[in-house]
Amino acid sequence: MSIAAANLVARNIHGRYFRSDATNDEGSRVAKITSLFIKAGALAFVLYLPMKYAINLQLLGGIWILQTLPAVAFGLYRCWFHERALLIGWFAGMIAGTAMFVSQEFAPVFSVACRRHDVRVLHGIARADRQSRFRDVLHLAP
Repeated sequence: MSIAAANLVARNIHGRYFRSDATNDEGSRVAKITSLFIKAGALAFVLYLPMKYAINLQLLGGIWILQTLPAVAFGLYRCWFHERALLIGWFAGMIAGTAMFVSQEFAPVFSVACRRHDVRVLHGIARADRQSRFRDVLHLAP
C-alpha cells in the first residue's frame, strides 16, 4: 500500500503541481522517499500507539470506507450526478460518521432515540436484532 500511495504522490501531486517537466528518475526518487515516510509512519503507529487506539482506528477506517463506497459507485455508474454534489455528500458523510464515532466515546454503536424506541445503529450499517428474521438490519430496545 505504501508503494501505491507513493506512486500516486509522485505522479498526481509532484508531477502535476510541483514539477510538470520531471523525468522518470526524479519521479522514481520522489516515490521512493514518499514510500519510506509512509512506512516509517506505519512503524511508528505500530510501536507507539496503544492497542485500544489501533482497534478504534480500524473501526473508524470501516466508517470511512462505507462513506466512500456510495460516492465512488454513483460517480462511476451514474453520469448525471454532479461531481461537486458527490464530493460534498462524501465529505458530509465522513464528518457525520466520525462525529458519531467520537461522540459515543469510540464505541461501535450509536444510539438514536426514535419515538418510544432506542435504535442502536452501527456507524454506517444498522445492528441485528436477535429475534428478528431481518438480521443485520435494526435493533429496537424498549
